[in-house]
Amino acid sequence: MKKMSRKIAAFLCSVMTMTCLPAFHADAETLWEDDMGFVEPIWWDYAPNGFDRVRVTVPHHENVKVQIFQHSPERENLLLFDAGLAAGEEDSDFYFQMEPGDYTIRIFANTVKDGFVNTLYTDDFTVENPDYSAEPHVFAQGVYTYKLQMEEINELDDSRALATQPEITYEDQLMERTREVTFGRYERLRGDFDDDHEITAMDAQAVLNHFLASMLEDPNAEGLANPAQFAACDIDGDKELSAADAQYILSYFADSVAGVTPSWSDVNIPDDLYA
Repeated sequence: MKKMSRKIAAFLCSVMTMTCLPAFHADAETLWEDDMGFVEPIWWDYAPNGFDRVRVTVPHHENVKVQIFQHSPERENLLLFDAGLAAGEEDSDFYFQMEPGDYTIRIFANTVKDGFVNTLYTDDFTVENPDYSAEPHVFAQGVYTYKLQMEEINELDDSRALATQPEITYEDQLMERTREVTFGRYERLRGDFDDDHEITAMDAQAVLNHFLASMLEDPNAEGLANPAQFAACDIDGDKELSAADAQYILSYFADSVAGVTPSWSDVNIPDDLYA
């Protein structure tokens, strides 16, 4: 049945366009809720022995990608952490052990649930040295917390991540700096261009219509996708709507027609997805 569904997709694609591309699958490692604790750095020579940490709170049933870069004369813009984080039934905390210095954190969240289009939040921060002299703000340990949440946005609005000003508290020689970060998300089904809650050949056709209209380089051309449609149907996350995305949608539709459980497992993820 699987082979038959692929043949159906290939036939439909050949009717609609001659430029469809083959799909491939790429795996990504994710740290799940059961693995909670300290995330391991990817840089072999990074082994802080202090108590400072970054905490990322991921909402239940959500997954994000987190990167942390260090900035120093010896390690300018060095990627220390690169991890996928997935929460379970409850909001989940994940920790990154730090040492005093300057850093950049990048957090990627799905713009459409379970898709490869992401909204990026970036923050530059400094892990402070312990301060035992600045009464009443004495601290021996710092925790730098990012509490994440998702919020539905209008389909005509561009996706964005908004953060509150940091709230800083001191208690029992612990300094905690907290930001709440809200990611905008389109409440759409992945691959559903027309928002009819189904994935069909019409959605693939609409993607191709956008692809052709975009060649006119006219922002008012008929058939161009709005931001929500673009995010839902950029299946591989390469920031383009192309014949390849139409191929993925057609393959998904053909599987459902052939009685095969459809999935996006064959999507070819670009190498620079999190660049």
